[in-house]
Amino acid sequence: MAETALRHMTLAEFLDWDDGSDRRYQLIDGVPVAMAPPLADHGELVIAIGAELRANLRRPCRVVGEAGIVPPNRSHTYYQADVAVTCRPREPGERQLIEPKVVFEVLSPSTEREVREVKLPDYRLIPSISEIALVHMAERRVELWFRLDGQWRMQDLRGNTQVPLTSLDITLDMAALYEGIVDG
Repeated sequence: MAETALRHMTLAEFLDWDDGSDRRYQLIDGVPVAMAPPLADHGELVIAIGAELRANLRRPCRVVGEAGIVPPNRSHTYYQADVAVTCRPREPGERQLIEPKVVFEVLSPSTEREVREVKLPDYRLIPSISEIALVHMAERRVELWFRLDGQWRMQDLRGNTQVPLTSLDITLDMAALYEGIVDG
């Protein structure tokens, strides 16, 4: 995370707030926190993930980039996931993703600690989320967290393998995700 604004906000205040810049923010315990600009590889991976998901998903499921996610019992927190999938119909004026099913976070040097220590534990508390994919930038590697018999498990996927998203009944091809970004 980059810098912190000084004023505490409610979620409603945060969603209506505009600092007059094009910076992106998350709300962490009532404090707007600026997000560092992403590296080019980060953006390319996010686009590749979204494209692969969109090509394979069946309606009513849909892909959302920079998805706003509010963890349960944390009304002063609003995360922006890199990519998420929901199978719930879109709400008019939707500002946060209702019932996310799968969440993707691309790990970069500036975000990895926050994702692992803050976001991942909170995402695991959201009942609708079945899978969480932590996508590495520097190597073909996806840490796929999934629920199995009420417990969270992790599968460490590397190289040119498939990423099985059982809750969506699809697989993503790692080679396609990383094409032109990280050599096989």
